[in-house]
Amino acid sequence: MKHILFAFIAACLFTVTSMPANAARVDILPRKIVLDDRGRSADITIFNLGDKPNFVRLSIIHYRQKSDGTYEELKTPLSAAFNPETGVRFSPKQFTLPAGGRQKIRLAIQKPADLPDGEYRFHVRAISFDEEDSSVRRQKLDKGSSLSLKMNLAVAIPVVFRKGQLTSGAKIENVTTVPKESGVQGFGSLKFDIVRTGKAGVMGTIRAFQQPVGGGEPVEVGISSNLNVFSEVERRTTEMPLRQALNGGPVRLVYTNDFGDKGVFDEVILEK
Repeated sequence: MKHILFAFIAACLFTVTSMPANAARVDILPRKIVLDDRGRSADITIFNLGDKPNFVRLSIIHYRQKSDGTYEELKTPLSAAFNPETGVRFSPKQFTLPAGGRQKIRLAIQKPADLPDGEYRFHVRAISFDEEDSSVRRQKLDKGSSLSLKMNLAVAIPVVFRKGQLTSGAKIENVTTVPKESGVQGFGSLKFDIVRTGKAGVMGTIRAFQQPVGGGEPVEVGISSNLNVFSEVERRTTEMPLRQALNGGPVRLVYTNDFGDKGVFDEVILEK
């Protein structure tokens, strides 16, 4: 489906693609979902950000994360033990949204009885069509089908389902400074690795603080949100743009958990 434009948030896989002002535009919240055996359902809200009605259809897509944080699309589920094409239900699955409207969706997971303990992930994709193109209503959403439609935008979020008692953790390693290139605006960046431990992926936010040379409260000089290292990756290398020039004092990096106990995965000090 070469004519679909995907919008994925920064690392979480969500970035907005530029489009004409009158294009069909949708957004989706929350940005990611984590479920377990105690709660195998969640609500998703789709928003119409355009100025005319849109027809929206939900589907499932499969991605594998790579060590640089990018993703490659797969034709089959990430894990052979769980097929979300048959194990996930949406209610409703397709609908019309008025201009500026919203629609709440119920997502429910029906896991196989013999599903092994582990972490399973897929992405939910919402495709927005021009409501004036009524042909979209007559076409089935078959996997691999080629649609000749006026599609304007697709957005997708990851859904993680964890079965069993899974451990997870992360370490910050190999922190270095990257100076800004000559003639380029900005203050350079910090480059580092996030090394995942345990059976489950980690999803968090990393912040950098620098202690002023003359004393005083630490200043936040950088932040990277939606910094995910999913279970198929053991190490992810990333860069954090700096908000201001480093002043020579030590820099403290703190990686916090966005889910669960909301605690700290790891923190390290980079001496300047």
